[in-house]
Amino acid sequence: MSNVSEPKVYLSPQGKLVRFFERSRDGWKQKCQAAKRKAKALSNHVAALKKSRHRWKTLARQQREEVEQLRQELEQVKSGLWQRSSRRRQCPRSSPPPCRGIITRPG
Repeated sequence: MSNVSEPKVYLSPQGKLVRFFERSRDGWKQKCQAAKRKAKALSNHVAALKKSRHRWKTLARQQREEVEQLRQELEQVKSGLWQRSSRRRQCPRSSPPPCRGIITRPG
C-alpha cells in the first residue's frame, strides 16, 4: 500500500465544478468573516463592560468613603452636643445662667 493518495477524479464537467467550488469557497469565507465580526463585537462589548464596571466600582468606593467620613463627622457633632447638654444639666438650678459673651452697656 502506498501512503500517497491519488488525486480525486471528478466525473462532472470542469466548468460546473469550478462554479460549485467557488460558491463553496465564498460561502465558508463569508461564514468565517461573519464569525470574526461577531467575535470582535463581543470582545469590544466585554472591554466596555469591564471599563464600566471599573468606573462604577470606583464611584461606589468613593461614595462609601464619603459616607463613612460623614458618619464620623455626625458622631463628633452628636458627642459635642451631648457633652454640651450634659454640662448644662450639671449646673445647679438655683444659680443664674452663665454669661455667654453678652456685653451689657452701662446705662
